[in-house]
Amino acid sequence: MVFHKVAEQLDPTERLHIQLEGRYISILSSGDQLHCIDSACFHAGGPLALGDIESLDGQACLVCPWHSSRVVLGSGDKLYQDAKKCSDGTMVAGDWQSIGQRQRIHSVEQRKDGIYVKLHLDGKMASDEYAERPECGSRVMKSTFTSAKARGYGYPADLTADSRPERHSSGHTLKASPTGSSPLAEGQETWPADITAKPHI
Repeated sequence: MVFHKVAEQLDPTERLHIQLEGRYISILSSGDQLHCIDSACFHAGGPLALGDIESLDGQACLVCPWHSSRVVLGSGDKLYQDAKKCSDGTMVAGDWQSIGQRQRIHSVEQRKDGIYVKLHLDGKMASDEYAERPECGSRVMKSTFTSAKARGYGYPADLTADSRPERHSSGHTLKASPTGSSPLAEGQETWPADITAKPHI
């Protein structure tokens, strides 16, 4: 696999969502480090790349807006929080644990002349199921995090404009929040009908 130039630059407050070799990927920064990750969540094809970034045990994690799956940006590991039983019998939140890598991550480099990405596609990964599906990728691509600086770097013009996410099967149209999170509409407990595969856990 080779490195591809995907943008001239990326402001730390922006996220870049592109389609590269048929795969929807997102580039974002945490602190002073760039990360590249499959845009759609491994769990159910949700818009993971629009999620908030939070620190868990010193690791920067994306929190999927649909089902709150937590994915470590640097490794693609899915985290869960175990429970501990207190001496009085009550249960309290325990430590964060990894169940292993579920989200595919890719190499990204900031060079003098722009940002370059190299896809890593060896083996099988849970996020592969949704990584090339237009209905999953377009939810992310149409978000308010799409960088205007990246337009013209390999994805269709009709997916670059900032606009609302696609309409979900419940009949609700979800508008991205200022932070990029797209919470489920009231009464919508699962993913849209166009995602029919059994979710990964």
